[in-house]
Amino acid sequence: MKQLLTSKLFLSTALIANVYASTSSDVVKFLKDGISKNNNIKDLQLKVVSKEPLENSKIWDAYIIEMSAKAYTPQGVKDISTRNIYFVNGDYITTDLTNMKTKKNMMSVVTPKFEKSFYKKDNLIYGNANATHKVAIFSDPLCPFCVDYVPEALKYLKKYPKSFAVYYYDFPLTQIHPASNTIIKAAIVATTQGVKDVTIKMYDIFATNLNERETNTQKILDVFNKKVGSKVTLKDIEQPYVAAHMSSDAKIASIMMVRGTPSIFFDGVKDNTREAFKKVKVIK
Repeated sequence: MKQLLTSKLFLSTALIANVYASTSSDVVKFLKDGISKNNNIKDLQLKVVSKEPLENSKIWDAYIIEMSAKAYTPQGVKDISTRNIYFVNGDYITTDLTNMKTKKNMMSVVTPKFEKSFYKKDNLIYGNANATHKVAIFSDPLCPFCVDYVPEALKYLKKYPKSFAVYYYDFPLTQIHPASNTIIKAAIVATTQGVKDVTIKMYDIFATNLNERETNTQKILDVFNKKVGSKVTLKDIEQPYVAAHMSSDAKIASIMMVRGTPSIFFDGVKDNTREAFKKVKVIK
């Protein structure tokens, strides 16, 4: 819901407009002037995170803009923060740009660089931190696409600890399947308690009769414990370190502009194919 809110508020400027210039300051001024017309937005702050030439284009640049503000809604005042991509060619600015030859939407090829500080010890689930390659996975255990991809990918990556350092970040799609929130909390606890292969095992819950919209926390925990082989309690998942872990993952996902699951970063670069790790020569 928060992402939808920020998108509606911050993207309410014209999708295509004349900005008359392509410097960072001009782009920021144009956006600030447009967004500020929304009376529900206060204390607006804009910052250019990066500006890069768009691939296979001589006239378009991609700007990643970080935005924060206070939004006044019927539910109260909310502090909101988000990042958005804008394409600028010196005369025009747009949030949607597609290459007619390749039919590729340019939004899919622009992402921030994965910062070294994001490779946290708490997120390392397999491999050695000094391995040749780093693989970062953002996922939700009840996402059907994740279920088809993540467990098998992890089983492969796990076999080569000298080649791959595997970092896992929780990205629960709670609007679609709220039960994932409890599963993720339980997984954090079970991992801390020393249960092996928690991340892989929790994807087996998808095949059970657990309703993805289940809100009975104890019922969800019962299914989780049975599948994972743990003894996580209601008290366990309410420990401060669990909330801190989830907050950290959410912040990293926001900075990296993760919008869906599974999202994979290979050696710091978004891998839209999700297959880059299979193409490297592994150390056995």
